[in-house]
Amino acid sequence: MEDPDWTEIPGAQKIVNASPGYFTEAEYLRAFHHLYGVQDKDYGALGALLLMLAYRFALRGGEAFGLLRSEWFWEGALPYLRVRHNRLKNLKTERTSSRLVPLVASLTANETKLIEERLAQLEAHVGSDIDAPIFGDVATDRAAKANLRSRVIATLRGVTGNPYITLHHARHSIANLIAARLFSIEAAGRIPANSENFAAAETLLGGARVTRRMLPALERYLGHGQSGTTQMYYLHLLDLWSSQLVGLSPGESHKIPGVNYLDNYLPYCPVNFYEKLATTHPSPALALMYLRLRARGYECVTAADRLRLGSAIANKIDSALNRVANRFRFSMSLRAQLPDSLSGMPALATLLTRIPESGWNDLIAYAEKRFAESPSLPGGAPIENLITTSRQVVMWEAEHFATLRSHLAWWGLRNDQLRVLATRKCYSDILSVASEYGFELEPLGQSSSPQIDLVRVGIYKVEQRLALVLKESEHAIRHSAEFCICLIVGSVLSLEAAGCG
Repeated sequence: MEDPDWTEIPGAQKIVNASPGYFTEAEYLRAFHHLYGVQDKDYGALGALLLMLAYRFALRGGEAFGLLRSEWFWEGALPYLRVRHNRLKNLKTERTSSRLVPLVASLTANETKLIEERLAQLEAHVGSDIDAPIFGDVATDRAAKANLRSRVIATLRGVTGNPYITLHHARHSIANLIAARLFSIEAAGRIPANSENFAAAETLLGGARVTRRMLPALERYLGHGQSGTTQMYYLHLLDLWSSQLVGLSPGESHKIPGVNYLDNYLPYCPVNFYEKLATTHPSPALALMYLRLRARGYECVTAADRLRLGSAIANKIDSALNRVANRFRFSMSLRAQLPDSLSGMPALATLLTRIPESGWNDLIAYAEKRFAESPSLPGGAPIENLITTSRQVVMWEAEHFATLRSHLAWWGLRNDQLRVLATRKCYSDILSVASEYGFELEPLGQSSSPQIDLVRVGIYKVEQRLALVLKESEHAIRHSAEFCICLIVGSVLSLEAAGCG
């Protein structure tokens, strides 16, 4: 046909206002692994998660940020997501954007590990609350979402060398990848056809035979209202498909006059970017999240791995707390159900299961707040040997008073929230040191004063000593068991950071 009538083709009469873009799976993986390796709460693992949801599940940015823990499901070992209207997100179109999104491609080991880590972190942070956002506090912070998105885009642009690539192009990329697998389109060096072609068709269509439902299945997967949106704005390989159907090899070309072919231009050059990563020590909040997972039945190695907490530090926290808990006297509790993962440490299991869900929530939130205000951990000597059977903290040397004052200041505990007791006829020099560090002694002779626990150093008794007892108050650390846990956590982490662990 010498002079075809292009108006006969649907959509040819209007100008398509689109921003097409595509990056390869290799480029996606390079960007993902860079983000995943960055130990930065602002854009590290969460940035990798955002990119993975956009590329592996074709979610829009708003859909990804609005995803709740209750909208993440598993079918065997494969995850799938439920995209629907909720308190965090309004769908683009309620009728078509609401959908179930299965995983079409296989995940790498690090992608699987990221999912396991994030779900475990949520369990450690919010316990049984299934309506918690997958992205945590970032989901409700507009500035944090914008910052996270911009860092992901910057990584993609560095990896591809394309200064115009955006996060939304991840949806374009996976749309073309799935289309290539559904329609068995081969594009040399761009979109490989492989054994996952059958899996894509089986997942979306329930079978691998050629059917007219292929394009509607793809549009439904993307949450589009009509196939025209998918075909006109998203699929960038129709020319490759047509060439394949008429028997042209991928490398063969038939130039059309007046068309600018991108292959005639130099490709973008990826950036070899390197970021100097600061070495950070785990925070008390992270250690408390680890202990919460232990109380919920996680093994030590699994809990530490999911939270990216060093296994050596995790073992030290377990061991120190278990030694302290073995000194405690526990009353029988019908509420406590000891997890099998702590069967070898029954005292530690009893201690951790005494804390209810609300207690863990308050402790972790408070520890996060304190670490944001004071990232330098408290210093001093080990505290483990100062904690006694009745959960008192006993002091008799200047080093003890200095250490406890440092930890109390970090946890924000004031003198009016503490009782300071002394043995009868306590040496004046001990009382003087206590006063020097701001410990106000409670007057003797009060009927409610508890007996101060006995302390030994080797074979010798410590006759003259002071004891610190926590009062019940509105503070996040509500009772003596939580008080001892926080002190041990702070002590282990500070000694580890100082290289004395």
